Amino acid sequence: MIAQSNVTHMIVGKDLDILGSTKTRDDLAVGQIGVFKVGSSTANGASALSAGDRYTIATKNQDGVIVETPIITFGSGTPYNVDYSAPAKESKAIGYNGTSGSIDASNSTDYVAHFTWRDNSKTFGCNNQPVKFAAYRSDASATQLEIATGLAESFNKNFSYEDPKLMKAEILSAGASVALGTSVNTVTMTNGSKYFTASDIDDSTGGGTALAVGDYLRIPTGTSRKVTLTGTSGTANIAVNGTNYLATFDTDLDTTASNFVSTHGTTLSALGITVANPSGAVLTFTSSVGVISTFSIANATGDSAGTLNSVADTSTPVYKITALNTTSNIGTLSMAYQGEDIVYDDLELKQVESSAAIAGAAGVKVSALDSQKYFEPGIVKYDILSFKIQLNEDFGSTDTSDLTAGKRGSGSYYEVAQNEWFLKGNRGESWRNGNYPKNVKLESTSGKTYDQVFVNFAEANAKTIDRSVYAYGGVLIATEDAGSGNIYASLKTVLGL
Repeated sequence: MIAQSNVTHMIVGKDLDILGSTKTRDDLAVGQIGVFKVGSSTANGASALSAGDRYTIATKNQDGVIVETPIITFGSGTPYNVDYSAPAKESKAIGYNGTSGSIDASNSTDYVAHFTWRDNSKTFGCNNQPVKFAAYRSDASATQLEIATGLAESFNKNFSYEDPKLMKAEILSAGASVALGTSVNTVTMTNGSKYFTASDIDDSTGGGTALAVGDYLRIPTGTSRKVTLTGTSGTANIAVNGTNYLATFDTDLDTTASNFVSTHGTTLSALGITVANPSGAVLTFTSSVGVISTFSIANATGDSAGTLNSVADTSTPVYKITALNTTSNIGTLSMAYQGEDIVYDDLELKQVESSAAIAGAAGVKVSALDSQKYFEPGIVKYDILSFKIQLNEDFGSTDTSDLTAGKRGSGSYYEVAQNEWFLKGNRGESWRNGNYPKNVKLESTSGKTYDQVFVNFAEANAKTIDRSVYAYGGVLIATEDAGSGNIYASLKTVLGL
């Protein structure tokens, strides 16, 4: 017989209030957390524990079973907490990186870039580092833009055979941007497609410039959207991913924008979207969990409304327009759109005219993609992809630069689910013997993000069949991030964090 000690358990809590001090264990809802002092049948609520207090932490799982930690003595270990932080995908640039740099353009030259990467998710621990390349031979009148385009197209073709696709390449241009026509609305982009649509694709009214074959669309990633409030009274609905959030006029537009953040900030944060009021009547919405695929503002009452603004700049990728069907309002791009499906207003996009794009510096932006398509706790692990770029000598003085550092973050669903699966083995499950079930029932929920508290403790009352042992243990508690119930804040109060 083997006695297991030094065990870490795990609790996953939902967005609910901590169990109140007049409630018993039987009052726990699924995913609700309660703290109970030894000798008391009712919960401790959110009151801070005192040195020497002996307590347990309990919750009800999705099967309706109450699970509870071993008895912990407050002060026998040092708890700590980790706020949710979003993971980040790594990105690098060849040549122009959005602010500086260039490609050394030479005529009739072979440009070859090799890419090595590390992806542990499929191999569950083996340091797998394959290699692929992008290659392009310049013509007799080479330009930076020509070379960047050829390399990006070669890269995307070579990586299109990966499942899931691990990286993408896009073109960067230092060319000056101009506005689109004001009726080029509902610009719809589809991942993997060379085609895009708009309500009036060749409009040039309102001071904008008509889209033209040979020009380049500057298309943001969609993780950030911006609106400027207008009006003097009433209300307006800001629709974010199909849900309306009401902006109510109060005193002036600056106050109205500030109030919007106070009113809706917590709700949006729980969805992985941060709303901010950087200045005046401006509101920005930034997503850490994917694109904001639809975004608009519309008058509800009075004259309150707003205008959408572009977040595009020279660090935003460009796509060349090769054809425009003004009857069907369909445009064709030279390279398939690499971003996620999204709909833009005319004011959110910019255009780089062909002459400006050709004359300016150009580069290739290479970005890691989400490699968790086949994530499965215990089988395909959570990891982020990191990569390196090596240029052949024909690139001359061309250099590479880091744009975004890749990081795992803390409290993503993938991380929590992976930890939960593994720590279930401490409860006598047989999964760590290699018998991996395909349908493991976990309390963590896909799409949610989590704050975490870890409580470690030492107790001299653990017993094997023939002796007492001094056992060390721990409890990892993951709670749904930034919700209205905020169990996380209550736990920090109870544990003196």
